[in-house]
Amino acid sequence: MCCLGDDFGTLVVSDSQNNTLRFLVPPSSSFHGDNDTEPRVQSLRHARFSLPRGLAVTSSWDRTYLLVCDSGHHSIQWGQLPSTCPLDEMAFDTFAGTGFRGHHDGPADTATFHHPCGICVDDTETVYVVDTGNHCIREIRRIKKHVTSSRSGKSTHHWIVSTIAGCSGSGGIRYKAVVKNERGRVSNHASGYADGPGDRARFRAPTGICMGQGSGELLVADTFNHCIRVVCRSNALNAWTVHTIAGGIQSGHLDGGCDAAMFNQPVGICRAGDSSLFVADKGNHCIRHIGGWIGKLKYSWVRTISVGDLAPSWRFSKGVEPPFLLPKGLTVLPPRHRWYSPSQHNHHENNNKSAPQHVVVGVCDTGNHLVRVVSLEIEDSTTFDNSNAERQPKYVGVSTTPSATAQPQIRCVSLYLHRCLPNIK
Repeated sequence: MCCLGDDFGTLVVSDSQNNTLRFLVPPSSSFHGDNDTEPRVQSLRHARFSLPRGLAVTSSWDRTYLLVCDSGHHSIQWGQLPSTCPLDEMAFDTFAGTGFRGHHDGPADTATFHHPCGICVDDTETVYVVDTGNHCIREIRRIKKHVTSSRSGKSTHHWIVSTIAGCSGSGGIRYKAVVKNERGRVSNHASGYADGPGDRARFRAPTGICMGQGSGELLVADTFNHCIRVVCRSNALNAWTVHTIAGGIQSGHLDGGCDAAMFNQPVGICRAGDSSLFVADKGNHCIRHIGGWIGKLKYSWVRTISVGDLAPSWRFSKGVEPPFLLPKGLTVLPPRHRWYSPSQHNHHENNNKSAPQHVVVGVCDTGNHLVRVVSLEIEDSTTFDNSNAERQPKYVGVSTTPSATAQPQIRCVSLYLHRCLPNIK
């Protein structure tokens, strides 16, 4: 899932099992008692995807593009967002990959992937891909190449794929030492768990990715290692490095300090404006919040956002009750958007800089076949306990886990549910 970043907060959802993309456009006018209370849902008319997964939008290259991880075709597709024609008439071309499964670095049109599932773009127009089946992170960088055979001798741009963390991709798959897996077979994928320099780091089926707070920082949901990793460029080593910021290789559900927190197959990840992170914890059927950013790629605490603790009087649209079921994709909406709560009959225009602050997150609730829009209200008031330890938030009426100190109040104030087709990502 991603947001187009327009004035409306249009959401794009990968409907994987239907091999298409869906555009969820909120009502274009404010609520005044009319019947325009539902978002408009549009599907690509000429989709040629196979199990599309991760999405990213970039306004680089003098145009606005939508990038799609075409997982079943082991490739990355891209399409220019139209300025005049409807969204459902978008056309896509191959950006990187050959359509065949493999692990080979080099020019984008000859590089190979294995079920890529996550993608993001930084402010230098560099694309980063979570190559899930190859258990690694790939970089797609644009370089200029002077074409001497051209009449004008002008420079053209080429895209080069390289592996920055995980198993090496130069020349093909990097094989492990002869080690038998749980079925007694020799594994040919360098999966595992290890922090350190990028070529020595190991992942196990990572899925989600987003840009971090600083330049060149990538936050990765390492799904089957049940943790959140950060991949960053080390100037001292002149290489990429990987380390874990929350969770560990043992699955579970535990809030608290990042070192002790536990996840169960985290899939989606996104970053809010205050540098805190939201994680779709698929195996625990919930959304987690990682915060207390203290710089140098470190966070302090992990908490659970549970819509199940809303007031009993809350009425959910479409007759669907919480909790989440296998949530996967999620994204933070831009400051201005037009998603609203049916019970409140008003739009959430997230442009008020005064307290309380609102963070609005779109969530693909895959198991319930829903797209949810959850609004979190963050207040500046704080409470204290006797531990006088690190700062952690308390979700008023949302999370009942033990709290620590100096806690900004956070409560779930709205939830909009829209039924979509199954297996959205």
